[in-house]
Parts: sequence; C-alpha cells; structure tokens
Amino acid sequence: MSRRYGGIHFEVDDLEGRRLGSKRGLESIYDLFELVSSSSREEHRRRCLWRRSRLLSSLFTLHSGCKIFTRKSSPSLTTPTNFTNILFRMNLKRRAACFIFCILISVFDASAQTISNSPCHMGSATHDIAVDAQSLWKGIKSVPRNLIRPKNLAWELPIGAATGIMIAEADRPAADRIQSKSLQNLSARWSNIGLGVELGAGALGWTGGCITHHSKIAEAGFTALVAAGAAGTLDLGLKLAFDRQFPYTQNSTGKFWGGGRSFPSGHSATSFAFASTVAHRYPHNSWMKWGAYALATGVSLSRYPAKKHFPSDILVGATLGYVTGAFVADHSRAQ
Repeated sequence: MSRRYGGIHFEVDDLEGRRLGSKRGLESIYDLFELVSSSSREEHRRRCLWRRSRLLSSLFTLHSGCKIFTRKSSPSLTTPTNFTNILFRMNLKRRAACFIFCILISVFDASAQTISNSPCHMGSATHDIAVDAQSLWKGIKSVPRNLIRPKNLAWELPIGAATGIMIAEADRPAADRIQSKSLQNLSARWSNIGLGVELGAGALGWTGGCITHHSKIAEAGFTALVAAGAAGTLDLGLKLAFDRQFPYTQNSTGKFWGGGRSFPSGHSATSFAFASTVAHRYPHNSWMKWGAYALATGVSLSRYPAKKHFPSDILVGATLGYVTGAFVADHSRAQ
C-alpha cells in the first residue's frame, strides 16, 4: 500500500512480507527503524537512542543521503519506491554511515530553522529591524489620532505643561547655576559611561543569548538595542526640527531655531528607550526593571550638570524614549 512521507508516495512491506497500511504525514526516523530492524534488542536500543535525540527527518532526505554511501546507479536509487530493500542490501558499515549522515542533516535543519526564527541570524535580524521600523512608522502616522485619546491626555497634559514652564521660567536660570568645569566634565563622563553600560548590556545579552541558545535573553537584548536606535533616530529628527541652542555655547539663551541640537536630549531618549524595553520584557523582575530605570534616570539627569542640555530637553527626551521603548517592546517581531 502507498505510504506518504514528506509528500512522497511509495510502497513498503514489513519484515514478514505483509503490506503495511497507509499512514498520513511524517512521523519520526524511528518509523524507519521499525521497518528495517531484524532484532528486537537492536530495535529497542535504537528506539531509546533516537527518542532521546528527538530528531525528525523526511524519508526523502534520508534517501538522498544514503545514495552517497551506496554508490550504485540502479533505477531504485532514483526513486524511494524500493528504499526499504535498498537498506537491507546495504552492509552494516554503510547503513551506520547513512544513519550518521542523516543525523547530521537533521541537526543542521533543526538548527537552521531555530536560528532563522531568532535575531541570532544576520538575515533574520535584518528582517526584524525592517519589520520593527515599519511598525514604528505606522505608530508615528497614528500619533495625531492617539494624542487626543483621554488615556493619553492624562499624562500628555502634565508633561506638556511642565515642559512649557521649564522653557519659559527654569531653563536659563538652571543653566546659569552650573559654572564648575570639573563638575561638567565629571557629569558628562558619567552620562557617557552609563549609556555605554546600557548599550553594552544589550549587546551582551544579544550575543550571549545567541551563543548559549537562550532565545529569550537574545531577543530581549536585540529588542532593547532596536528601541534605543529607534529613539535616537526620532530624537535626531526632533533636534533638526527645533534647532535649539545648547546651554554651554557662549551667550546662549536656549533659543529655538537658533543653531543647535539641544532639544530634546539624545542621552535621555536612548537610555529610557532601553530601560522601557527591559521593563516591558521583564515586568515581574523588580530588580531588573527598576535597576534599568534607575540607570536611565542617572544618565538623563547627569546631562544637566554636564551643561549639555536644559531641564526641558531632558524631560522631553526621557518621555520620547519611554514611549518609543514601550511601543517597540509591544510590537517587536523578535518576541
């Protein structure tokens, strides 16, 4: 009777010459052993071996691999119809070599399928970035509609009011209070180190998760880096649009469209995007969640004594980063 394995039909008999019934779909390589084993002890040994390995392979792949070891050019080798008889005619060494070959093929196929579905493969990572960018672009286009939603207005209005007050009343006096050059240099160094720690942790989680086959860690690290990159890109667009003077420039008044890139803070946006992604990926791990937010807060606030940004720049940058990180974490393909 015709059996079907991986879309291939062929006739097969059992060891006593009886025609086996039809069976639909690919089972495991163990089905093959049931057809070719001549000893119950050997069959039991092979059953335990292959059940532990949990490898699946189509008979077409097995047939193709065994053709290398038979080194015969008979018509039976070009079709799987008499495949069982071919196995019986093979000597023990060639049969063992055939099975080892098929193990390697199965492992390679399974590994390739796992890698292709994770950010550990370069092609898959590039595709994930493209999909995330497309999702982010859709989110940006929906911003005007989402701005007026009541649940968003609940936090947008307070932050908008605080930003306006800072720009009008607090930014210039706060910047004028910072006069120590050593404090500025120390704060700038700390903010750069803190941001480097965040990005390094994301890269370490991505590569380390791939090496150790911890897909959740790899995906979390990859997504955090994507969120940081997305926030940095959006921040750059806003910097170019508002063109605000830096507080450290001579005779700076914090004027918008005055020749600068101060508004909003890129360090704040990038660091809070990273922290927001980590917090959304590990919502039940309080140490990781609040640790990431604490590091992002330190990086952001240090931009003020470093005299790199005004307080309003930091607030808007942190808000931009948090929203971007939350959106990427919720819509990322690498989950």
